[in-house]
Amino acid sequence: MTKPIKINNTLLGSGIPKIAVSITGKDKLQIISQVNQIMKLAPDVVEWRIDYLSCIPNYEYLHSILSKIRQLTKSIPLICTFRSIAEGGNYHLSEQQYLKLLSKLSQDNSLDILDIEINHDTKLISKVIQQLHANQKLALGSLHDFRITPDNDFILNKIANMQAVSADIFKLAFMPTNSQDVLRLMTITRNIADSYDEPIITMSMGALGKTSRISGNTSGSVLTFGSLSQHNESAPGQICVKNLKNILKTIQ
Repeated sequence: MTKPIKINNTLLGSGIPKIAVSITGKDKLQIISQVNQIMKLAPDVVEWRIDYLSCIPNYEYLHSILSKIRQLTKSIPLICTFRSIAEGGNYHLSEQQYLKLLSKLSQDNSLDILDIEINHDTKLISKVIQQLHANQKLALGSLHDFRITPDNDFILNKIANMQAVSADIFKLAFMPTNSQDVLRLMTITRNIADSYDEPIITMSMGALGKTSRISGNTSGSVLTFGSLSQHNESAPGQICVKNLKNILKTIQ
């Protein structure tokens, strides 16, 4: 059974699903502008998608952006994510570059949670997570597929892998090919939430999967991602935050 995790002043896994908004700016000025807009919406969680930058600069510059985001978001939990092209991201890093970036980020005090894609070298992922935990930060193990929704055995195997490397939170995002995929993901999410202590976040993407983004109370998914506006999605099928808040309040 899911055990809630307290991140600053936010309790993830208790009450109605929390709402996260992603920062998708291409440079520092765009990022600051977006963060100021996001803060007006008062989300529960903020995510910085590093891979939206027009280019990936040196770590010192990334740290300066991350520090500024932290300053503006105050105590709101901050997820830091570099999404690889293989999992729907916007910028290519080699395996070595990706893991080196995660290693640097794991030691950065400005973030609260680091997204770590599970489909990378297990020993190196484990090392990054150990660094995160030593720095009293959380690891979000993630898996994304923008083509299909894998079968249940595959999903459960990946969840077991996330637990094996000591991820604190699990995240799955898949593309449905039919309505049964949406229902199947919601059902297996419920089973995972009932079987594991770690909070789980899942979403079925695209227009077909929108139901999954508002059904966390039923499925057991503890967090849903909303967009800053209808034209600023970080993944297909996101609902803008204002609408998402009203829907979740109505159906809780």
